[in-house]
Amino acid sequence: MQTSNKKIFDNLVSRTKIYLVIILILLIGISWQNKILIIPSVILYALILGYTYFANNKRKSEISETLQDLTLTVDSAAKTSLINSPFPLIILETDGNVVWKSSKFATEFEDIDINTFVNDLIYDLKDEIKNKKNSTDKSILKNIQVNKRQYRMVGKFVNSKRYSKNEKDEYMAIIYFIDETENIKLQKEYNDSKSCVGIIMIDNYEENMQMLESEEKAQYIAEIDKVIYEWTNETNGILIKSDRDRYIYIFEQRYLEKIKEDKFSILDKIKDLDPKQKVQFTLSIAISNEGKVDKDKYKSAQTAYFALVEFDGKKGQRVKQILEIPIYIANRIPQDKNILMEYFEDIKGLKNVKILREKIKKNALISVNGFPMRAVGISGKNDILLKSNVQLVVDVNAQETIRKIEKYVEKNKDLDVSEKYDGFTSRDCSLLYQVILDKLTNTVYCKRPAINNIIKILDDQNDFAKLDLKNQAELLYELLTLLRCDSETKVNLQVIGGKSNVGTITVNKNTLGKSKLILINQSVTGLFENRIEL
Repeated sequence: MQTSNKKIFDNLVSRTKIYLVIILILLIGISWQNKILIIPSVILYALILGYTYFANNKRKSEISETLQDLTLTVDSAAKTSLINSPFPLIILETDGNVVWKSSKFATEFEDIDINTFVNDLIYDLKDEIKNKKNSTDKSILKNIQVNKRQYRMVGKFVNSKRYSKNEKDEYMAIIYFIDETENIKLQKEYNDSKSCVGIIMIDNYEENMQMLESEEKAQYIAEIDKVIYEWTNETNGILIKSDRDRYIYIFEQRYLEKIKEDKFSILDKIKDLDPKQKVQFTLSIAISNEGKVDKDKYKSAQTAYFALVEFDGKKGQRVKQILEIPIYIANRIPQDKNILMEYFEDIKGLKNVKILREKIKKNALISVNGFPMRAVGISGKNDILLKSNVQLVVDVNAQETIRKIEKYVEKNKDLDVSEKYDGFTSRDCSLLYQVILDKLTNTVYCKRPAINNIIKILDDQNDFAKLDLKNQAELLYELLTLLRCDSETKVNLQVIGGKSNVGTITVNKNTLGKSKLILINQSVTGLFENRIEL
């Protein structure tokens, strides 16, 4: 009897057991008070147990049927989704066996040799699997080109059941092909449509004009204007004559390489304007695409190089500064050695000037208080714009996380993060965050200008942990800007309680002059260098 009751109780849900125990205690209490009720109590409890057992089995049967129907529906929906997938889809094994391919796959790649394509695909797939063989990440993410179209391979691989018993190292993979051609074209068009700013200067303008007769001057100026306007029209550029010997040239970045290759043609045309060689005009052309806005690009193009000078400050003390040298001054120095000093004294208004180093090239490598940077241009009236020259070095796992985050932010930022398809998790982001924080606080990056306030904001790792995966990825992408050697150095930290524009490496000219500066000249290979303390 006890064994039978135990089996019945084991088949009941826990809440029902509690009710039965309570009823049993009540019946025992009633029977204890009145012995006549013992037999009716036993009969009543047996009926209750029987009904409960019957009702429980019926409920289990109904739940089982419902689950079975649901499973069949889901399986049917999954199969329908695979068959009618809007993306080309293939299921294959690494031994070369094609399990199944969708009709979309067949029509998308009907113009190519499928056998060769599948063989190449399996070869690439094996490399991808080899890199992730011992990893928990079994996803496939790869970009390929087929018939001049760019595709993103997205999929998953598992051990093939056909070879599991023989312990062969073969895998089965399901792969989607997402056509990225239009996205890549749009990205290229976006980059190509960015503006570049150039400055064109007529060299030795004053000297040449003095050698011409009055009636010849207008003719030469008109011919020079015509040649320059025709040259800029070839790139659909905008030309503005800002001074009698200076032009501002704005054009799209798509023409930059063409201009670099073709710049000598306009120089030859300008030289050939005077066949008698009475005068010889030449041009200086400076072009820049550095900076977020055209104003920054214009300032960068205006600066030929920098010079380190010392002069009397407002309170009589000696002040050391790095100052920009405009193109129009640099072009006149070969003819007039005093022009540079006149520029500092007459235009800049400096007194008792001593030139400590006449020429520091743009993008020259300078160590500022122990942090290597390159001088890019000027920002405003009193600041020098710099960029980092420290290459980020991290371990393989961090490199892989960075690669996946960059790919997500640059291509899929408008979509939610998928751990499955984008390939990184919140744990990966937290580990990378710790790596970046360690770099900024315990390595040479701690000497980077404008870094202390950023470290204070980032120091509380709990704030980062509270962010969702999408915001974590976007924040890490911003923070990586601080560690790159790009001209873009500012970051947006609003998502973690900071400002939207922090970290820009601009240093006041007075502050820079007081810093420990070392000019580093390196060989082409970077193996040899000499250091000059400024």
